[in-house]
Amino acid sequence: MSDTRVVHVTTSDESAPLDDLWARLLDPDGVTRVGPASLATRWNVGDEDTTPASDGGSATERDVAESATDLPAPEAVDCVIVDDLGGWDGDATVLVDDLDALAGSGRVLLTAAARDATSERVEAADTGAADGTDDTHDTTTTSARETDTATLLGRLHEATRTLMRADDPPAVARAATAAADDVLGFPISGVRLYDPDAEVLRPVEMSPETDDHVGRRPAYSRGEAIHWRVFDEGESRAFADVSEIPDDVERSGSGSVIYLPLGTYGVFSVGRETGGEITDRDRRLAELLAANTTVALDRADRERRLREREGELTEKNDRLERFADAAAHDLRNPLNVVAANVDIARESADVVDHDPLAAAADATDRMAEVVDRYLTLARHGRVVEELETVSLARVAETAWATVATDAATLRVPPEDYSLEADPERLRTLFENLFRNAVEHAGPDVRVTVAGTPDATGFLVRDDGPGFGDTDPTDLFEPGGTGSDSDGFGIGLASVERIAEAHGWTVTAADAADGGAVFRFETDHRSG
Repeated sequence: MSDTRVVHVTTSDESAPLDDLWARLLDPDGVTRVGPASLATRWNVGDEDTTPASDGGSATERDVAESATDLPAPEAVDCVIVDDLGGWDGDATVLVDDLDALAGSGRVLLTAAARDATSERVEAADTGAADGTDDTHDTTTTSARETDTATLLGRLHEATRTLMRADDPPAVARAATAAADDVLGFPISGVRLYDPDAEVLRPVEMSPETDDHVGRRPAYSRGEAIHWRVFDEGESRAFADVSEIPDDVERSGSGSVIYLPLGTYGVFSVGRETGGEITDRDRRLAELLAANTTVALDRADRERRLREREGELTEKNDRLERFADAAAHDLRNPLNVVAANVDIARESADVVDHDPLAAAADATDRMAEVVDRYLTLARHGRVVEELETVSLARVAETAWATVATDAATLRVPPEDYSLEADPERLRTLFENLFRNAVEHAGPDVRVTVAGTPDATGFLVRDDGPGFGDTDPTDLFEPGGTGSDSDGFGIGLASVERIAEAHGWTVTAADAADGGAVFRFETDHRSG
């Protein structure tokens, strides 16, 4: 196995994890990954193309020399696997010749994706019939025990693509058991996943042959079966005869089996009805399939958690929206009644120097504004679902232009200092902070927006008197001291809501050299 060399021809970056998995089966240098264009520069050198190069050699000679360092010699190649060629628009006939030259006496295996990209000419070359010559690259399907390792690797690669497309653990388990039979020749197989609540290994998928041979098995509690030992130790166990398995599970008949850990997810078992030797190749290929299955389960788990998080965010946003609408409705109705009756009373009453109805009308107007402001505050708390990469300086300057800043000045970071944010809500955040600075530090205040020294977020600082005796933790409460830059006591409360909606944290403190500083930890900085 250590001498096996595989050349993986593909244009897809998504295949890199598969290369790593193959390397676990082969020696670390066993997989060479190249694009189809590299084959052309490696093997198709024409005398007519001798453009001088800056190093004294021709461009063609230089390209060939560079490619030669990446590709093994044909006599060292055991298998060439041609995979996804999306975006490649080269000549299929030329590619066939390149593959023949590279493979030497080895095999050329084409996945379904490669056949789609290269059409019938390459498929014909895969069977050795493109030019009527002998079938030098035989890919005839035989039993897994009779099939050479290189061919099995190609089939396993195809099966892994199916695994990676599965969108939940049961689908991954189905694909894994199918691959165990179709690719590796283990018709008896099953996947058990760990249930941390019940502390059991629960069967989620069993091949039809498994049901026929051993029947439907229950979930296994800790220590009840060999599966737990494999799960806890993280090491595969192989048995040429099921009677040799050291646990108390009743088994009848004969057979051979391999138990394989699936990381923190569970255990994968593969076997045959007849007992006998489990070869080193059997075990290593099964371990490779189990490793691929673990990666697929991890991917499915991440996507599940992402879907759940998106669902929670949507539910939270909808709940906030309903609350804000209901609160606005409940408050506006009595206000409208009061305002209408005040108008009627004023029209029928004599106007005096001190008109109490005018004062009442002003109060209702202010209350209506308060309702609008709190409605805005509630909506600022909606979780941000779509982020954009924005320049901190540009958003700050736009916000500064909308605030009455008198003689105040603003200093911003370089334009390439960026972060992921909702630009509109970030601008509102800056507007509230700038109004607060002008109101509390004076009309000639100097305000600085900058990245944090450790590059984990940004800060807004002014050169005013600072917070004095005010507790900075009270600043972000609606109506709290120092939070009334908008006249309604919710300016800085809105700043905190906007930060939380982005997943950020905000703190306020007196700056070491005087003034107030608001620090935002974002973890979203990209520039």
